[in-house]
Amino acid sequence: AGQWLDPASPPPKKGWQGCLGIDATRPEEEYEYHDAEFPQTVADPDIVKKVEEKWGEELKEILDKK
Repeated sequence: AGQWLDPASPPPKKGWQGCLGIDATRPEEEYEYHDAEFPQTVADPDIVKKVEEKWGEELKEILDKK
């Protein structure tokens, strides 16, 4: 179970990879196919307002530089 990490190393020194990455995101096309709305990633408006009050100037400076 797993796959070799380094094919150039001799067989006794090879290791096994015990990690598995799962992409649990849903492509945008599936939302269109099922005639569903794409979920919004914006948080609660109160939280957005608090973040803008605290970090608004810094964010504005960063965005203006681009």
